[in-house]
Amino acid sequence: MPNPSIMSVSPVRVATYAEMKKGYDMLKILVADDEPVFLEKIKQMLTVYAEQMKFPVRIDGFTRDDISDFLLRAYDIAFLDIDFGQKRGAGIEIARRLRTERNDAVIIFVTNFVEYAPEGYELRAFRYLLKTDADEKLKPYFEEAVTQFTAKREYLTVQSGGDLIHLNVDDILYLESDKHTVYVHVRNCTNSPYSCYATLQSFEQKLAPLGFLRIHKSFLVNMRWLEKLQYCEALLKDGKFLRVSEKNYAAIKKQYLLWKGSSVWNT
Repeated sequence: MPNPSIMSVSPVRVATYAEMKKGYDMLKILVADDEPVFLEKIKQMLTVYAEQMKFPVRIDGFTRDDISDFLLRAYDIAFLDIDFGQKRGAGIEIARRLRTERNDAVIIFVTNFVEYAPEGYELRAFRYLLKTDADEKLKPYFEEAVTQFTAKREYLTVQSGGDLIHLNVDDILYLESDKHTVYVHVRNCTNSPYSCYATLQSFEQKLAPLGFLRIHKSFLVNMRWLEKLQYCEALLKDGKFLRVSEKNYAAIKKQYLLWKGSSVWNT
């Protein structure tokens, strides 16, 4: 295990549009459309709007529908052409994969014809944008999407080496307790986990309302990254296996199923 650093155990909600504008985080945006001219137009318009609002963004454009799940999981907001790529309705399929990777992503379907209402409802589409209305409606839809996304963001504040680091709660895979030290494991992180002298219970009290489940005396798991929960072990979406308390399995499984059921309907 790595040497502990100092951590402040206090989730911080990023609930205002102004905080994002101050550069608190970088918004990652996906634009997928098989019409190169229209795609570049949307990217340029979004870039201008972001500059006007004074917050950093990264905007990636794709004209093919072969976007990997690894790439999809990075995006906070997605503008998806419904009929693009190699088959009809490919944008719907990408939205379905994105929703699996990012439950909090904001999805806006861009299309010439609004004819996929049932699929959009299932995938919690935020808006439908007709291409003919882009000049008029793209800006307000973008602003509303940013507000929708940032209003739900939660952070764990980490103080390390005198600097405050804000860990997106959604990026935390699990917390591990070893004697008097708690380690916070974050997805897509090549560095050692953050650590502090604390009890796992102190984290559980703050993080349980945000979708974290105590599956073992040594593990507190972010349920959005839980792939499978079994009697003696849990599988995370990154392939990691963790022990599950056999004694408390019934209660643990009940909590997980309740959360999973409510998260399906939570927009």
